[in-house]
Amino acid sequence: MLGLRFTQFIKKLSKDNSFESLFKLFLQLLTVTSGDLSEALNWLNELDRKYKLTDDKYGIGNFIDDLKERNYIKDDPKTGLSIPTAKTERSIRTQSLEEILVNFVRAAMVIIKHFSLESVMNQLPKSEVIFLEIALNKLI
Repeated sequence: MLGLRFTQFIKKLSKDNSFESLFKLFLQLLTVTSGDLSEALNWLNELDRKYKLTDDKYGIGNFIDDLKERNYIKDDPKTGLSIPTAKTERSIRTQSLEEILVNFVRAAMVIIKHFSLESVMNQLPKSEVIFLEIALNKLI
């Protein structure tokens, strides 16, 4: 009889979501580096070397080409360097807002677990009630 075998979990990026997975990480790195595109890409290269985020079919070079094709980065005509576009900045804001909403809903769920939803809503200021309703509707 064969028992359980425990091995180290190694997450591989599937072909379909390679761009999306790398893009989420790229946006986080761009935020941490205060918008410095070259530093964010250097960090992404280092993480790829260490954790093998990409494979031979889709590498960091392909990812950068996709960023350019999808208008997330462009070449600055004055300096010749690549810079993030307004679309990238909007994506960073969207991702940040989604993280805030998810954390807010998680905290609300913990509170609601111990109290009824009505009692929680009655004690919150109107602006937070609206925010909670938006967050709950987004998750439902």
